[in-house]
Amino acid sequence: MSSSPRVPTAQRNDLLQQAASYCIDATTIGALAALEERANDYISDKTWEAVRCSWNTRNCEALAKLSLAILEGKKRLHLGVGKLTGFLLGLFGPPRFAVLLTEEIASRVPLPFIDDNAIIAARGIQVTGVVMCLLQGRDLIDCACFADVVMAEGKERMKALLVAAEHDWSGLRNLPFQRTAADGRTV
Repeated sequence: MSSSPRVPTAQRNDLLQQAASYCIDATTIGALAALEERANDYISDKTWEAVRCSWNTRNCEALAKLSLAILEGKKRLHLGVGKLTGFLLGLFGPPRFAVLLTEEIASRVPLPFIDDNAIIAARGIQVTGVVMCLLQGRDLIDCACFADVVMAEGKERMKALLVAAEHDWSGLRNLPFQRTAADGRTV
């Protein structure tokens, strides 16, 4: 199914049911209409209709995997920039600690065009998956896109994502990808 962290099925279903209840006000008919309208700002009518007509569980799982790949790819790109910067600096023979420091700093420097667009695309894909599942009458606990966000980042993040997407998808960049450890720490 989706790429959510490994949690026993009963516990996972309980967490998803709690999250679905928590997010219910962000998934009312009015909110769904607003989300669909915002989607039309970024997706052509033709594509939206094609998605609507062919929507099924496999499509949601595919979108969940794609969004995670985009977000993980962004992380890898940052690491690559850091490694490349460290390598280039290393050619000049500085101490190893200076190269490591440079690699870390360079890997954390924002890449504005790439970071913003990757986040907007990944979050837009996740929102599309959730909206399509809801429009098709599917329970949120069976939605792979919903489950991925909830299991990786928590119900508060999922609700914030839905609320932000209802207003303007460009605001999705303000909800950066993060992982939450089992004890609630951001990692």
